[in-house]
This record gives sequence, structure tokens and C-alpha cells, in this order.
Amino acid sequence: MRVAVVHNAVTDDSAPDERDVLVQTESVLDALGHLAHEAFTVPCSLDLDRVKDRLEQIRPDIVLTWWSHSVDKGVWPTFFPRCWTQ
Repeated sequence: MRVAVVHNAVTDDSAPDERDVLVQTESVLDALGHLAHEAFTVPCSLDLDRVKDRLEQIRPDIVLTWWSHSVDKGVWPTFFPRCWTQ
């Protein structure tokens, strides 16, 4: 199964709790790999067209979202299903 793990994009200036999402995402990718899934990471910022393009390129069977606790999660659960139906 092709799995896209979408997480909030971080920069060198991001707070440590925001950067922790990279460690968590890597753990998820490792676990998916051990289960014989083909996993991809997709950093997500407010440039949603870029995220959508990347997802269309990957063509995942499923999209997992993984966010730092400090990021507003309100918009993200509805974005990914809608990007496939528009």
C-alpha cells in the first residue's frame, strides 16, 4: 500500500515542540516500512497547491496526517479528502 504521511512543515526557526514532528514522522515511516508499505513524507505549509501536487504525484492509497500539537488542526482533516474530489 502506498501511504502519504503529511505533517506540518518546519523550519530551522521552528520551536522544538514543532520540530519534534519530524522525529515522530520518521517513526511512523519506519513502522510502515516494516509492514511492507511504501511510505512517503509530505511536509505541509499553507501552500496547499504544492501539497496537492505532491499527493497527486505520489498517488497514495491512504493519507495519514501527523501534526505538532501547536499547529491549528481545524482545517487539515477536511483538506485532504476534498483535494481528491475537486
